[in-house]
Amino acid sequence: MSETSGQIFPKRPWFAAPFDALPIGALLMDSNGETIFANRYLLDLFGMTPEGYMGKKFGEAFSCLYHLKGFKECGEGEHCDTCYFRSLLDSSFEGCGSVKKGVFTETFQIDGEEKQLWLEVGSELTELDGETYALLTIVDVTKHINFDVELANARDLAESARKMKSQFLGTISHELRTPLNGIIGLSNLLMETSEDSEHQTYCKMIEESGQSLMNIVNDILDSSRLDAGLIDLHLTEFDLARHIDETVGIVLPEAYERRIELSYYVDPNLLQPVVGDPGRLRQVLLNLFSNAVKFSDPGGEVSIHVERESWNNEASRIRFAVSDHGIGIPPERQQEIFERFVQVDASNTRKYGGIGVGLAVCQQLCALMGAQIEVSSTVGIGSLFEFVLEMATGESKAELQGIPKTFLENRNVVYVGDESNRSAVLVAYLERWGANFEWSMDLNSLNSTLEHGLDTHPPILILNTGVLAEEEKESIREFLRLVERESLNWISLFDPLASIESDSKLLTHADHVLELPVSRRGLKKSLLGLLGEDHPWDNCYCKSDRVFTQAGNKEPQEESVHLKILLAEDNPIHQKVTAKMLSKLGHHVTCCRNGSEAVNELQFSPYDVLLLDCLMPEMDGYETAARVRSMRSPLRGTPIIALTSDISYENREKCKQLGMNDFLSKPVRMESLVVSLTPYTEQKASHLDWVI
Repeated sequence: MSETSGQIFPKRPWFAAPFDALPIGALLMDSNGETIFANRYLLDLFGMTPEGYMGKKFGEAFSCLYHLKGFKECGEGEHCDTCYFRSLLDSSFEGCGSVKKGVFTETFQIDGEEKQLWLEVGSELTELDGETYALLTIVDVTKHINFDVELANARDLAESARKMKSQFLGTISHELRTPLNGIIGLSNLLMETSEDSEHQTYCKMIEESGQSLMNIVNDILDSSRLDAGLIDLHLTEFDLARHIDETVGIVLPEAYERRIELSYYVDPNLLQPVVGDPGRLRQVLLNLFSNAVKFSDPGGEVSIHVERESWNNEASRIRFAVSDHGIGIPPERQQEIFERFVQVDASNTRKYGGIGVGLAVCQQLCALMGAQIEVSSTVGIGSLFEFVLEMATGESKAELQGIPKTFLENRNVVYVGDESNRSAVLVAYLERWGANFEWSMDLNSLNSTLEHGLDTHPPILILNTGVLAEEEKESIREFLRLVERESLNWISLFDPLASIESDSKLLTHADHVLELPVSRRGLKKSLLGLLGEDHPWDNCYCKSDRVFTQAGNKEPQEESVHLKILLAEDNPIHQKVTAKMLSKLGHHVTCCRNGSEAVNELQFSPYDVLLLDCLMPEMDGYETAARVRSMRSPLRGTPIIALTSDISYENREKCKQLGMNDFLSKPVRMESLVVSLTPYTEQKASHLDWVI
C-alpha cells in the first residue's frame, strides 16, 4: 500500500461513521487487492478488529479457510483461481465500472470455528483523492439460502411422500378391488347359468353385497387421495346436458328397483358445451342421486334441477340441485353430515347402510371445483342439496344446429298427464320452446279440449300412459280411435313403474315413445321428428336419450361382428370371468398370464384387440404396452385396452401416454366391454363390407 493511501486512510477514517451505520457490509480495496477499509457490519460478521484487515488481501484479512490450509499468500493458492472476490476485483478494474451483484459461498475461520457463509456481493469503482478504489457491498444471505435449501428439501420430501402415498393407495385399490371383481363378476355369470328363482335371488344378493363393499372401498380411497392431495381436476370441454342424461341413466335402475319416481330438468338455455371435469362432477352428482334414492321410501320422488343462473360469453354460473321426499335431517346435524364417518343417527346406519364418507368426499370435490354444497332439510319431509359451479364456455356447439330456441312457436301441443314433478318438467320445456300449450288431466278433458279446437293447426299430442292405468279398456280403444280420426301425431311417455295391460298397444301406435323420466334432448328430437324438420339430429344421439320410433319402422339388425381378442390377466378368477363375458358377446378369446406371453403371442398371431391387466408378474401391462408400440408395423397399431383397479387420473394419464386406446376399471362389466369394443367391431364390419 502506498504512502499516499496510508495518509488518506487512518485506522478509522473520517468517513467510517456513515458506513458503520449501514445494514450491509462495505469494503474498500485498491487495485492490488489490498483492504483499505471495512465497516462495522463486516467486522462483526467476521469477528475482527480494524487492525486485523488493514493492508491485507481479502483471504488473509477475513481468514479464508483455503488460504489458511494452503499456507500461501492470498492470490497464490490453488483455490485462488476460483475465488469470487478475486474475479470480482479483476472485472471491476478491467471493466472500469460496476459489476452486477452475484451470490457465492465460501468457508471462513471465524472465532476459531469453520463457518460456511453465503454472501451477496457487488462492486463499483470510486475515486478518492485522485486514487481509484473498488467499493464492495457485501450482504450475508446464509440464513435465506439455508431456508431455501430446507424448503426445497422439505418440498422434495413431501413430493416423495406424495408419490409413496399414491403408490400405496394404488396398490391398496388393486388388492381390494381385485377380489371384489371376482365376486361381482362370478355372481353375474352364475345368474345366467340357472333360471331357478331361489338361485337367482342368492346370486343377486351376492352381487349387491359386493357392489356395496365396492362403493365403500371407493369412498375411502377417494377420501384418502383428497387428503393426500393426490386428486387433480382434469379440465375438458363436454356437453353438460348429455352428461346429466347419462348420469341419470346410471342411477335409474336403482330408482326403478326401489320404485322411486325420478324427474330431472336441464335448463334449455344450456346449449353450448362447458369446460370442467366431467368425471368429478359425475361422481358428486351420482353420490347425491344415490343418497336421495336410498333415503326415500318406496313410492317417493327424487328431483334433479340444473339451471343457469347467470352467464356471459366466457363463463356461466350453473346451479345443481337434488331434492328428495325422504327421512330428512335435523337442523343441528345438517353440517355434521359432511364430516367423515358421520351419519344422522345410529338407526340410519343399520337401516340404510354406508359409513358416512360419500358426502365428505362430495364436499371436498366441490371445494376442488370452487363450490360448496349447501343443504336444507325438514325431518320427515325431505332434503335439498345444492351447489353452484362457475364453468367456462366451450367453443363448439352441442345442441342441434340451426334450430331456434322457440322452435315450437305457433305450434299447438296438448299434454295428457297428472300433476307431478315429471309433468312439471315437461311443461317447463314446452313453455320455454314457445308452444301454445294445453294440459289435460284425463281422457274426458282431452276430448273437451279437442272439441273446442286449438286455432287451425292440429295439435301434437303427448300422452303419459300412466293416466290410463285406471281407465277401462274401451276408453283406451276410444282414445286410439280419436287419434286416428283426428290424424294426430303423438308421443307416448312410458313409465316402467306404472305398467298397464295396454302398454304394448299404445307403444305400437305412437309415433314416438319416450321412457320416463324424459330427457330434454330426447323430447326435443321427438318433437322435431313430428314437425318434419330436416335436421341432423340423428348424429347427436346418445344412449341415455331413450328415444324409440314405431316398431314397424325399425331396420333389421345386422349380423354381429366377432373380434379376435388377446386377454393378458394373471388372476385366474378375473381371467375366467372376463373371458366368459367376451365369449358371451361372441368374440374369440385367447388368454395369457403376463405381458411376456402376450408379446410372444402377438408376434405369432395378430389380434384385433389386446386387453391388458396393468399389474402382472414378470412384465406388467405398462411395459407390455410400451413393447407393443415399439413393434414393427402393423402389430404396433394393435388397439390396447387397459384393465386396472387403480382408477386415479394419474393412472389414466399414464396409460394414455403409453399409447393405450382405452381404460376399463375393475370390476369389468358386460356393458363396459360392449362400449369399449364397439369402435373396433364397427371398424371390422366396415372393412368386411368393403372387402365383399
